[in-house]
Amino acid sequence: MANNIDKNDVRPKLKSLMVSGYKSYSRQYDVPIELSDLNVIIGANGAGKSNLVSFLEMVSYISSGALGKFVIKNGFADSMLNFGTSSTDTIVGDLEFESGQSQDEYAFELGTSVAGGISIIQEKIRYTADNKPVPYEKVFKGNGSDSALLGRSDNTTKVILGFLQHLKVFHFNDTSINSKLRSPCYIYDDKYLRSDAGNLAAFLYRMKNTTDLVKYYNRIVNTIRDVFPRFDDFVLEPIEAQDTDTRILLNWREKGADEVFGPYSLSDGTIRFMALSALLLQPEEEAPQIIILDEPEIGLHPYAVQRLSMMLRRASKYSQILIATQSEMLVDQFNLDCIMVADYDNALRSSVIKRLDAEELKGWLEDYSLGELWEKNILGGNP
Repeated sequence: MANNIDKNDVRPKLKSLMVSGYKSYSRQYDVPIELSDLNVIIGANGAGKSNLVSFLEMVSYISSGALGKFVIKNGFADSMLNFGTSSTDTIVGDLEFESGQSQDEYAFELGTSVAGGISIIQEKIRYTADNKPVPYEKVFKGNGSDSALLGRSDNTTKVILGFLQHLKVFHFNDTSINSKLRSPCYIYDDKYLRSDAGNLAAFLYRMKNTTDLVKYYNRIVNTIRDVFPRFDDFVLEPIEAQDTDTRILLNWREKGADEVFGPYSLSDGTIRFMALSALLLQPEEEAPQIIILDEPEIGLHPYAVQRLSMMLRRASKYSQILIATQSEMLVDQFNLDCIMVADYDNALRSSVIKRLDAEELKGWLEDYSLGELWEKNILGGNP
């Protein structure tokens, strides 16, 4: 019987999340945001799209014991609390996961600490299964910036911690000359693609040189060729191969030429598309359970945006996808049920996220695309 269960139905998914007190999300806003397999958030600048992505990134940092690092990176408590520490003193979050016939919940409350820091006041986990009438629930008191879930051996805590650590936020926007994406990386840092794609060369090198994975490497290369016709293949060769600290660089070759080029000769859009292709076309069994991207279309040619949408739809069959975007063209590539709108509610003084009503938009969609409706401010999410 178990062999007949669709893998897509039992994979862990983030069912809903609630955020309040964080950046543009006020403590008065406590509405759960329901998520599906593919979630595309649109909205004006300052509406709260990126802040929602940032919130999920904070949860990932909490689950890895690095909340303090995240606080420093984001400008300390006064920049993270809604309207600053003079108006808001706590951040509250609640995430619900589901996997098959079971549901898990992780809730937390954060507060200010000395020197502009943020500490954990309380954490709660909850496990519910269809065959268990009484849910398992555990509350942990705060311990500075260290999550109480770390180091615990009970199965429920380990499962929930695993969910949280699979919230992967990827930022490929730094393509400057000194970015990690263009720099040599350690050749054995190849098990998964890092959030900044700083190990892209090593990640591709492992696929290219592993019999069971080379087909995925070829799929990535063929996709890049389709968008970047000059591109022939990567030239992935270890630097100082006998050294224990062997490095590798994202070199490549142009079609019809013997000369090898380095990553510095790639345009920003091209190298960013390479990273996106590796992320979204990697082996399904190795892909992150939840992939989160903020404005992945930046710097991409319109045709590359179309290919990006195809990769996102394909990846959503085995990884849950959440992206924030301002691209009308990218929005046009998805169905209505994928779209969420971020708006700023002046009465609540808060960002709010809402789903679109298919019935209300039925007449409009007969004459206009989703991108056109967004441009006309029919969907909301505009200034």
